[in-house]
Amino acid sequence: MQNENSLLAYFFGGKTTPDQLWRFRRLSWLLSALFLLFSLLSIGEFEFAIRSVGKEAAPAVMQAYVMKEEILAMDAAAASELAARPGENYTSFKEFEKRRTLLNNELSEAVRMMDSVSERRLLQQLGQAVDDYKEAVSMARSAHERNDAAYLAYYRLATDILVKRVNVYCEQLEQYNLDLLNRSYHRQTIAGTILCVLFAVAGVLLIVLNLRSSAYLRQRFHRRYSVPLMISTWLLIGFTGYTMTSFVYGGMQLSTAKVDTFASITKLLDARAAVYSVNASLNRQLLDKALRTEHRKNLTASLTELVGDLNDGQWQELEKNLSADKRPAADAKGSLVQAAATFDFEDEFVVLQRVFQELRQFRQTIDQVHTLLDAGKAEEALKLSIGLNVGQGRYLFDKLDASLSQAEEVTSAHFTKVVARSHGLLAWTLYAAPLVVLGALWLFGAAISARIKEYEV
Repeated sequence: MQNENSLLAYFFGGKTTPDQLWRFRRLSWLLSALFLLFSLLSIGEFEFAIRSVGKEAAPAVMQAYVMKEEILAMDAAAASELAARPGENYTSFKEFEKRRTLLNNELSEAVRMMDSVSERRLLQQLGQAVDDYKEAVSMARSAHERNDAAYLAYYRLATDILVKRVNVYCEQLEQYNLDLLNRSYHRQTIAGTILCVLFAVAGVLLIVLNLRSSAYLRQRFHRRYSVPLMISTWLLIGFTGYTMTSFVYGGMQLSTAKVDTFASITKLLDARAAVYSVNASLNRQLLDKALRTEHRKNLTASLTELVGDLNDGQWQELEKNLSADKRPAADAKGSLVQAAATFDFEDEFVVLQRVFQELRQFRQTIDQVHTLLDAGKAEEALKLSIGLNVGQGRYLFDKLDASLSQAEEVTSAHFTKVVARSHGLLAWTLYAAPLVVLGALWLFGAAISARIKEYEV
């Protein structure tokens, strides 16, 4: 209790003019320290939010999608290689090896970036499942080269591993990273808001102290307002106002990046994974006659996931709207259509219009392949889809894949720009805060010290 009274007496005791002037100085030290502390904490928290949401969590989510795409591309290549005669489809063999290398690189990068035990466990399970899948494909290849009919059983084993383990672990990893992103954004939004409020309160109190001290000096010493105090006040008003404006603008930009732009990216990633699934199911139909009906059902389900139940008239209307930069309805079905519903920029509509055109051509080729298979013309269906070098189906899939990749790049570039804008206004404030506070404190001290010395004289 005695210590509390001593502290209060230190800041608020004494009624003489020198006591009041010293009181102003001590309060300025206290409020300046709080203002600097909350400045550094709030700016640091905001930069941490930008780094964790825009540069760590979001890329981790995208990486999980990419791994799923690579394993589906490997499976499509394996199916097309095994559907042809041994040694005839070297293109698919090279494609499988290329995708296998890319998948290994993505797994290595994911292991390097992981930061939790749960993520480590998921990546270990995924890595083991991928190894088992590759081993089953390797056995299928070996049997195929020996003209051993067991190659189909080995491939079915590989497909079973892909569906029941690899895809499941990929989806769990996607969900884990999405949950991590949402939790991080929510937590940092709350912490950032609290720190911004404390920063604003400390800034306002320090400005009020400057104004109160200036008014006291003018009243007590019958002089005009102190120039150092006026400069100090305007310096604090300018810095506080600029920083708060930057917080509000940056928070809006970060919210746009997280809620809107990143949603477009995830929808495009969903769409690309569905396209890879369509291609893999098509190739499995050509390989496995006994399970052809099941694979066709899976292909139809993937197409529905991709574009909903669009008929030809609705498809043409959608392409027409995209050419006019008109978005589909927000409740539209299909991941690719939903991605279009979230777009805002002209270059996104241009790329997506080409995606829909190429997807329509790819779907028409799929229908032709199905017609040939239904007519018992498996060899012709194989040539149309895969070909000994690159068939029409493979050619159209590659074009579609390239356009989807470009759409992802365009949308990711907008995401990067929005994240950069959220950081742009605050880039220098972390370094300017100590200079502003020390400068304002020095000006305040100079004005008060001059009046204290008059009494000492």
